[in-house]
Amino acid sequence: MLMSYADRMAKEVLDQCKPHAVCFWHITDLSSKRLAYHAQQAHIPVFCYQHGGAYGTHNTSSQEGADFSFADYFLSYGSGIQYRPQPAFSARAALVPVGSARLQAFHPKPYLQPVPNNPIRILWLGCYSSSNTWGGSFLIEDTKRYLLQKQAFQLLDKNNSLLVTYRPPKVQVPYDGTARWLSRERLAHVSLDVFTPLMDLMQKSHLIIADTESNTVWNEAIVLKKPLLLFCDPRMTYLVPHYQVDLERVCRWCRTPDAFLKTLQEVSDHPLEFIENMDRSFYPRFASKYILGQNQDIPQM
Repeated sequence: MLMSYADRMAKEVLDQCKPHAVCFWHITDLSSKRLAYHAQQAHIPVFCYQHGGAYGTHNTSSQEGADFSFADYFLSYGSGIQYRPQPAFSARAALVPVGSARLQAFHPKPYLQPVPNNPIRILWLGCYSSSNTWGGSFLIEDTKRYLLQKQAFQLLDKNNSLLVTYRPPKVQVPYDGTARWLSRERLAHVSLDVFTPLMDLMQKSHLIIADTESNTVWNEAIVLKKPLLLFCDPRMTYLVPHYQVDLERVCRWCRTPDAFLKTLQEVSDHPLEFIENMDRSFYPRFASKYILGQNQDIPQM
């Protein structure tokens, strides 16, 4: 009954609009899939465009069974966005690397070099918190994430020269245990900020730390030419092999909680040296391959 209604609506929309093409940002629900099907039956090309991270870089069968399987063309961020050799669902869409229009519009400011005896600003981009109420496709278990973040912030708070800003997803603040803990604990050098525009926070930071599972914010840090310290457990977040190789070249990637805490101790002990030793020479090639498209680049540093 529901599918019949979706079919009737799809046919009526196509009859009324007579489009030359149909474009989606995501093809996951029944109505979108039926509209895509009827468009193709009428020889109308169906497009879908990449709207964030994880496409072609993470092992996510949910995307393979949606956008890739129902579109004729998928507009991706770059040539590095590829299908897995053995996907869970057969891919229909031809991959067209056009780059991210949103990230192409970014205007990085000159690199903000830390100055001795001045505060060193660190921005921590927090992971999505579900309070263990649902199983994400590649989320770290929520209680472990919370305990790790608490330990990390207490460690960084010991250095008086650091100013650490924690930015969780804004809509998640009421459910984010770390945000509530920071509000109560009132650490001297760690603050919570969900109101300042994210771009402003990133531009003003000397170092960006991310424990997110999606690479959307990783891409933003790289386009802005910011040193990136990443915690991403490959046992939780499955990254495709060729992406892992390139990711190693654009950030300090910590794969385990112990490695992450050890690296944060380095940051706390010698923040200037840590930031100065971050190699960003591969940023332009990485951005061209995974973010800005084949014919786009970011300026050499």
